[in-house]
Amino acid sequence: MIETGGTLKRARLWTQALPDACFSSDQSFTMALNSRTNTAQPNIESQQAAVEVVIPLGGRTAYGLLGATFNKEIPGPFIVEVFYSDSNWRRYDTDFIPYYEIFTGLPKVYAKSVKDAVSKYFETDGRNVPSGELLFNCAAFCEVGSSQYVFEQLSLAICKVMFSGRKYETRNDVLDVVSFPP
Repeated sequence: MIETGGTLKRARLWTQALPDACFSSDQSFTMALNSRTNTAQPNIESQQAAVEVVIPLGGRTAYGLLGATFNKEIPGPFIVEVFYSDSNWRRYDTDFIPYYEIFTGLPKVYAKSVKDAVSKYFETDGRNVPSGELLFNCAAFCEVGSSQYVFEQLSLAICKVMFSGRKYETRNDVLDVVSFPP
């Protein structure tokens, strides 16, 4: 796990592992995209990644955590499945954002933002769309500071980490992948 510090935007990045915010649900949004490869882009391996952000915004704080697992062993189209649950959340204990009540799970409204952002990411011309399955079943939110925008940006960050071919190893790398306002 890589963590940034400071009093402004803070972020954590997990690669090849997920934090203790995974949840199970039988409800999901699913989409299939035709896979396409561009030889100029890197071969994508099976992996896991998660991003957590805390961004002070004046009188409130934006917060979100999102994680996913990519399994390239599934042949055929690129399947994206975003799990959600509008109940049965459990508390998520984190020292990253004290004084807020954080829950694991992903409300349906945020899950739709995740699906739409992933679709937008892969619609970019020339972008590699691998065969395999991308599952989003790791998330945490707070009722006060989370939003559709936060989870859209987290989705794009996960796609960058998993599918850009770049290694994210330093604090500056984490801040580069999280493109929220300062």
